[in-house]
Amino acid sequence: MIRIIEEKNSGKTRKLMEACADNHGVFVCANPYAAREKAHAYGIVGIRNFISYEQFMSDIYGYTNYFIDELENMFKNRVGGYTVSLE
Repeated sequence: MIRIIEEKNSGKTRKLMEACADNHGVFVCANPYAAREKAHAYGIVGIRNFISYEQFMSDIYGYTNYFIDELENMFKNRVGGYTVSLE
């Protein structure tokens, strides 16, 4: 599992996209179309697919290797609270 915990605007998404491409994974995010364009602009190839949080939660594709961008956004309307360790 790859965990990227850094400050805002530190390149977390790009690093995650690179890891996703290296592992031929599926990139899960709020806006798959914008993420696809961002990856293209970065020159990142090899990402298997770009899907939304809703698609991930419904598991309509059945993939197994997911890379989730801004994980907290996926749950913000569904969860009342959570904790995260920096370990």
